[in-house]
Amino acid sequence: MPEYVTQRLPRQWPVVALAVGLVLLMAGAQMLSDRYGGWVFSRTDFFSGAWWQLGSAQWVHFGGLHAASNAASLVLMLWAMQGVVAGALQGAALAGGYIGVAVVLVLDPACSYYAGASGALHGLWAGNAVALLWGLGAPLPRSHGLRWLGGAMLLALLVKFGWQTHDAGALHTWQALVPLPLDLADFPVYTPSHTGGAAGGVVAVLLYALWFRLAARTPACCPAGRYQ
Repeated sequence: MPEYVTQRLPRQWPVVALAVGLVLLMAGAQMLSDRYGGWVFSRTDFFSGAWWQLGSAQWVHFGGLHAASNAASLVLMLWAMQGVVAGALQGAALAGGYIGVAVVLVLDPACSYYAGASGALHGLWAGNAVALLWGLGAPLPRSHGLRWLGGAMLLALLVKFGWQTHDAGALHTWQALVPLPLDLADFPVYTPSHTGGAAGGVVAVLLYALWFRLAARTPACCPAGRYQ
């Protein structure tokens, strides 16, 4: 793995505790939204000054199943990548996903309302995939197996996007192939947020790695430990 990353990456975060904390924050946000309103993104409200909805909408959901599926996905991904992708990189990927979704919400006039964390979760998936594929700051020694895993994750994401693009009924097709006891169609799926979130996660991870590369090339005259 790149020496500049292995020397300067912060300690691995307690990822499981982080995941549980994020889920609890989601639950708290949902209760506040249900009681007081104003958290779900509304294009009309946004252009009337409710700029915070770009972020708050990604912490609330349309119903319990919507929230539970995203919360479970968050915990599973963070847990599965613990010790494989550095916690700081996972945090960057997730944050980039949130930013990517916010950009899509601003730029897409066809999106009148939005809620959910699925776009940010696509950022976490895509960012982890890129980190594995290019060996960016993995706590474990770089291996072909991890590269293959990253490539497979990225390929799966591209196939999913291609399927959604060419099959407007992709969600219903999946339900027909894999019948589930829960009705996944009880909440809307806004696929542009998935694309934007994935792009944001990738960009955030690459910028994070670039920042450490530039820090490693800083002249020796700079104060010691400045970039630690």
